[in-house]
Amino acid sequence: MTPHASKEGHIALDKRSGQWTVRISLGDRCKCYTSPFRQDCERWLENIKAHGDQTNDPEWVKREIISRGGTNPKQVPDFPFAFLTDENDLWSFKQNRLRILKRNKGIYYVLSRNHDSVSCTLEKLRYCVDNNVSPLALSRAKLSVDQGTSELMDCTEYVQKRLRENRKERVGTHAEEYLETAETWCHHVLQFYRGNEKAAIELRKVLDRLRPFITNYVRDVLRQHEEYKVQFIVDEVMSETMLRTLERQAVIYSPYNYMQRLCRHFHDIIKDVGGKARLEEGSVRIIGGWKKDTMKQIYKIAQ
Repeated sequence: MTPHASKEGHIALDKRSGQWTVRISLGDRCKCYTSPFRQDCERWLENIKAHGDQTNDPEWVKREIISRGGTNPKQVPDFPFAFLTDENDLWSFKQNRLRILKRNKGIYYVLSRNHDSVSCTLEKLRYCVDNNVSPLALSRAKLSVDQGTSELMDCTEYVQKRLRENRKERVGTHAEEYLETAETWCHHVLQFYRGNEKAAIELRKVLDRLRPFITNYVRDVLRQHEEYKVQFIVDEVMSETMLRTLERQAVIYSPYNYMQRLCRHFHDIIKDVGGKARLEEGSVRIIGGWKKDTMKQIYKIAQ
């Protein structure tokens, strides 16, 4: 429930969010503060009664962070109410609520100020705090911070470096598995071509084992994070690979590499037409977006 405001202040628990909220009437204004802990609200209320409203003071925010266990909070340049601690927690005070921000998609912090917003990795954020550089300035200059060396580098170069590192890690970790899969795949393809129709079942099993790797490829390499689009691309790529194999439209030696190329084709076409994903009766459907070229055949993929 939402607590009412009074000159003495009122504290109540919102059972839906699990947050405590305190409100106090200051003249013709109402000030409020929200926390997961009632003790924080009580302390805030006593402080505002004794010293007045300090919520617009970044130094007060720093003291609040320290009182909650944060160590050595440092203000993020150009973001007066965002602080990075020695624990690498990013604290933010907005809308009368102090909280630790979570990373978007587990990778990026998103900071906003007025009409400006920026995405930062932890390494980039730490560089900005330690060197008193605004994340907005780095973003406008198209500069990133290398994870290994903490040095500045061009964004394009940074992305290419990460792709190379990820590719090397995948190959190093799954090299034998990829080769064994390719060997098994080729064996069953030959069996099917020689008249053993039941080999098609084994081919489908091979593709099913590759599904998690293809899904990760679409998310991590192609940077597609909309769940329905990921599902659509993976399902269509697997079906297309199976169809081309059984109908001898393509000679596929390595299904994993082949499906990667198909993923890129599907992803590029969906992006080109501004495709939107819809879930209809349990199946994902892609429809054209705002562009005029919405009649482009999404399903017609070059071999």
